[in-house]
Amino acid sequence: MKVFSDFAREPDFLQRNPKQFWPSLVVPTITWSNPSDITYGTALGNTQLDVTSSVPGNFTYNPQAGTVLSAGQNQQLTATLTPTDNVNYTTVSASVLIN
Repeated sequence: MKVFSDFAREPDFLQRNPKQFWPSLVVPTITWSNPSDITYGTALGNTQLDVTSSVPGNFTYNPQAGTVLSAGQNQQLTATLTPTDNVNYTTVSASVLIN
């Protein structure tokens, strides 16, 4: 996000008010539902790690694809999006549970 203005009448305005024109980064939307249950021994893959976002970027997962989870209920999966446009958008994470 860029802000333009004519400061001809107050050339030192930004020096006196440095926070006035630094807008916050936009938080992208991540969509990810709890995946279906998996059988013990199944490695995590695209079916479980199928997160989408409102902006393009790169996802990292914890645990990562190929991981075989220990047996148990409600195990947390986390995805972190690093937007391609990191000037206007911030990094964001989301978590889901898998059985």
